[in-house]
Amino acid sequence: MRLLLFATLLLQVSPVLAADIHGWIDAKGVQHFSDRPAHSQASRPLALRAAPSPGPSQARTETPAQRAAAEQRRFDQALRRDAVQEAEARRLRCQEWKTQLNLLEQRPRLRTTDAMGSPRALTGAERQALLDETRNRLRVSCAW
Repeated sequence: MRLLLFATLLLQVSPVLAADIHGWIDAKGVQHFSDRPAHSQASRPLALRAAPSPGPSQARTETPAQRAAAEQRRFDQALRRDAVQEAEARRLRCQEWKTQLNLLEQRPRLRTTDAMGSPRALTGAERQALLDETRNRLRVSCAW
């Protein structure tokens, strides 16, 4: 229904928009414009032209300083994006190392696989070396 109402309104308005514009100057020298010719004055229809589109001479050009500032903004945005990604990767690594540390501390007997893929138990020295390495990683990289 709204579409029909809009189409009807548009059809009624379009002839008004396409009407000629008449201009005349009265006895006092004042210029008048109307969509109908003047009755008491000699009026002439005015030819209207569309406004010119901005060409190359009218287009806005950036100064070198503006280009440099835009480039700096893009560079800063890239740095911030990379910093956020690195922070998220660091958070995930720290979470993984904390999980590994809890596992090493809570389970004295752990198993691993050797180069041939066979399971074997970790020795006390290997477990202690893993504990020390994991604690050191957390201390250095995660401010733990």
